[in-house]
Order: sequence, then structure tokens, then C-alpha cells
Amino acid sequence: MGKSAGRLSKRAKHTKPFNPSWKNQLTDKFLLKVGCITLIFQLILYFVSYFVGGNKIFDFMFIRDAKFDDLANGIVQNDYFFSPQLLEIKGFSQVASPPMIFMWDIYRLFVKTDSALLLSLLMTYFILIVLFWFLTRNYLVTFFLMTLHPILFVFARGNPDMWVIILTCIAGFFMFRWKPIPLAIVFGLMGALKFPYLIFGLIFLLRKDMKSLLIQALTTVFVFLLPLNNRPWGTFEQIRVFNGIVANYFQDYVIGDGGTLYNVSLFGLEKSVAYLLMITKLDSVEYASQLSNKVVVVHLFSIVILTLILVLIPFISYLSSHSLVVKQNQVSPLKQDLNLVFFFLLVMVVCMYPQISAEYRLAQMVISVGLLYRARSQFLEFRSNIILLMASFLPKHFFQINYSEIGVVVTLSSFVTPILIIVLMIRAQLYLTRNSFYSDFLRGILPSHWLGRSTQSQ
Repeated sequence: MGKSAGRLSKRAKHTKPFNPSWKNQLTDKFLLKVGCITLIFQLILYFVSYFVGGNKIFDFMFIRDAKFDDLANGIVQNDYFFSPQLLEIKGFSQVASPPMIFMWDIYRLFVKTDSALLLSLLMTYFILIVLFWFLTRNYLVTFFLMTLHPILFVFARGNPDMWVIILTCIAGFFMFRWKPIPLAIVFGLMGALKFPYLIFGLIFLLRKDMKSLLIQALTTVFVFLLPLNNRPWGTFEQIRVFNGIVANYFQDYVIGDGGTLYNVSLFGLEKSVAYLLMITKLDSVEYASQLSNKVVVVHLFSIVILTLILVLIPFISYLSSHSLVVKQNQVSPLKQDLNLVFFFLLVMVVCMYPQISAEYRLAQMVISVGLLYRARSQFLEFRSNIILLMASFLPKHFFQINYSEIGVVVTLSSFVTPILIIVLMIRAQLYLTRNSFYSDFLRGILPSHWLGRSTQSQ
């Protein structure tokens, strides 16, 4: 009888529903108020940029012939990836990973007309909405977040990030229940689609879960290489072509200005500021390229500095006696909350660190907010965090600077959005540090005599 009761008790623990609650019961109301205001402002900003001035972002997304281009071009061009002949096309810089080509092949089975292209995107959008609702279990929150500008932007372009954010929703299910093996596979799929998402392996590294980290790495390698076997060219030859296209992309989008408009990365901020400071000298494409090369160097230093700040926050906290005393009397939030805030921090790193991050990259931040909402994260109970998030998602294109001599347009979004995200990154790191998220990891790597006072105070 005792053994049976023990098994039932153990089973009950595993089947306990994930149903956290807000510490501040007014958070839901505040979120909905901010959500309504954000959507109203979003519509106003679309209207202003279209009819009054600035960059016509709404026209670019939904009216021009270039709408849905990322998916349409992928479907048309995927037969040519990764042919060695692509390197003979001067300036060819349409970067695609092998898993993207596999997905385009699937879409091509159904997409034969422009109407079918639109329908395929609507179906993909519908799948995202259904998955997202299962995460949030709230119709209003789902409606609000799924109609924010970054989500609309990713589908208006038909960018492969739409598959990434669907995978993010799936990863959310495994993070809530903490299923490391399936989570590692999903992270591996995301990393194969776009390499920056490999950073999610830090979640396993902090837990010292080398098995899951290895599964993530193997999944990425396998999924990246497998589609190459269905091509008529050798695997290593195709990898060489892929590297060549990436080099062309760097020249056209980073050193050149193919990725300047709508770029909300740290590099986008730095380049926009450099152009503004040198506006009187910016009279030729050659000078712009020289300036961009210098910004690349500045960007590397900026990444190092920002990373040091983020790393030093927990180190300094744990080595200071004051923070240890505070930590002793602190009520920690749910473990899921801290895991998801750390994931959210990594998502912001993916937005900031790569040299090109168009606004559709922010869509994963939107999904992360949905995950935090589902966990009733105390991070969202700080109203300033909610306001910063919504301000980050708004389309800030009503003001633009037109550098006609080099044919480049920079909008307010490239100046403001990266700053807002950097502030959020620091606030997220402070939140994790104050709630002892890194304590076990630091105890494992710091000398024991450094943490003597910590052990005594606990």
C-alpha cells in the first residue's frame, strides 16, 4: 500500500498543471491597457509614414510588388543552391542555409500562383497563432502579440524567421516542463536554419548538461548537411559555395548598404550614428564603404564591452557582501520564470550581436514575451519593462534621413530600437542576478574561499 501511494504521489508531481499566478494581480490589466495603446500607436505610425512622411513601411510590407519576396525568391531560386555557378554571378549574395532550401521545396509543392503564395503564408501564420495560443491560453494576449509589427513584418517578407518563431513556440512547451532532449533537438533545428541561434546552447552549458548540448550540436550538423545530399554537387563543394555567398553577403549588406534600412542590431545603430556624424563627407559609395569597414571594428569592440558588462553583473554581485545579505531574504520566483528570462536575454543577444538584424528578428522577442506571460514572470510585473518592450516593437519609420549621394535611407528605428533592447538586456541580467539564477554555476567555477561569506550567509 505504501509503495502504491508513493507511485501515485510521484505521478501526481509529474502531472501537476503549469498554472502560475501573478504576484501583482493588476499586471494583467496593465498588460492589456498597454497592448491596446501599442496597437493604436502602431496603426497611427503606419498611417503617418504612409500619408505624411518618412519611410513608407506599410506600403513596403503589404502593397508593393516586393511583398513576400523572401519566400517567393526562395521558391524560385532554390534549384540553384548551392551550384558552383552561383559564384560566377557577380554580386550574388542571397544567403540561404540548406534547411531553408528544404522548406522552400515543400512550399513549392503547393505554391504555383501568387494567390497560393499568399495562402501558404496565411496558413503558416495560422499555425503560429494556434501554437502561440496554446502557450498563452489567453485570446486577448494572443491577438495583441500576434498583430504586433515584428510579427506582421516577418510574414510580410515571408522570411525564414517565421519558421524559427514557430520552433520557438514548440521550444516553449519543452521549457515549461523542462524536457532537455526534445528542447535540444528544437534548438538544433533553429541553429541549422540560422547560425546565431546556436547561442541557446548556453542554457545547457549553465546547467552543465553536456548530453543535451551535444544533441543540439549533432542535430544542427545533421540537419544542415542532410539537404546537401539531394543536390547534384558534392557536399564540400556546396559548403565552399555557401561560404562564398556569405562573403558576398558581407560585402553587399554589411560593408555595403543592402542591410542598412530596417537594421535594428547594435551594428545598425553604430553605422547610423557614423553616417550621421560624417554626413558632410558622405558623398560617395567608396567613402561609405571605408566608413563601414571602420564601423565593423567598432562593432567588435562594442560586443566585447557589452558582453563584459553582462558577465560582470552577476560576478560583482556574488562577490559583494551586500548582495549576499539581500539574497538571503529574497523570495525567488519560479524556476521556469528564471529559465525563460534567461532565454529572453539570449534572444535579445541574437537581435543585437549579428551585424544585420532586420525588424523581423524582433518577432522572436515577441514570442518570448508570450512565454514570460505564460509563466507569469515577475520580470513583466515591472511596468517599465513592459513599456520598453512595447516601444521596441513599434515601427519607428515616420522620420528618416536620406543620404541621396549614396542612395541610402536610415530611419529612426535604427537609432532608437537598439538602445531600448540594450537597456532591456541589462535589466534582464540584473533580474536574473538578484534572483540567484547563476549561483550554482558560479559556485562551480569560482574558488571556494571567494565564496566563503556566501556560504556563511546562507
